[in-house]
Amino acid sequence: MEIGYFELSRLLKNRVLNKENLFALGFQKDGEKFVRVQTIFDGFTVFCEVFENSIFFRLKDSDGEPYILHNVQTANGEFVGKIRAELLQIAQEIAEKGFDKNVFSSSGANFIVDYAKRNFQSKPEFLWEKFDDTAIFRRADSKKWFALICTLDKQKLGILEGGRVEILDVRVEKDSVQNFVDNKRFFPGWHLNKRTWLTVLLDGSVSNDEIARLLDKAFDLVAPKQKKRKI
Repeated sequence: MEIGYFELSRLLKNRVLNKENLFALGFQKDGEKFVRVQTIFDGFTVFCEVFENSIFFRLKDSDGEPYILHNVQTANGEFVGKIRAELLQIAQEIAEKGFDKNVFSSSGANFIVDYAKRNFQSKPEFLWEKFDDTAIFRRADSKKWFALICTLDKQKLGILEGGRVEILDVRVEKDSVQNFVDNKRFFPGWHLNKRTWLTVLLDGSVSNDEIARLLDKAFDLVAPKQKKRKI
């Protein structure tokens, strides 16, 4: 197995660089890249270089000489296999902890991700491996969901034209869904309680300001209930 560009870039599919997390992992900014130097077994030094969408490794052996066999496809053997396995483990940690998962393509979905992070300290959670384009957002204090993004076929919403689209399911006040529904931009909650959830088409037909107002309200709706004080 070659630990080259293809193998490492595969780990970063649908992921976006998080600079703060990279700094927490011990990386330092060096021009357009982030670098970290670490030592692995047998005194090998690993120079990790991370760019916006790629990871590269340079190695030196215990004598300070460059080591390249891990990138030679025909090189086999127990030792080079051990080197490759170690590098792959390092790359997986960088991908998982130094990059945020981002599978969404629409500007509306990416606005929601950014807005929820900045205003509610809520990051998308991908709970289902089978549905890797579905993410939920929840309040940290109550653990309750207030929004969900997923991708589905338009016809499942009753839209005649075909094609897939990203949608937002957002929590609304009980029995207020019909105040929004027009079956063009707003729909009863997809796969959720249709009395308390509203589906919003993320095709640009609903402005970011409207989406922000819905998210603000949804976040408030799932706040922890205050206990009544005994008199």
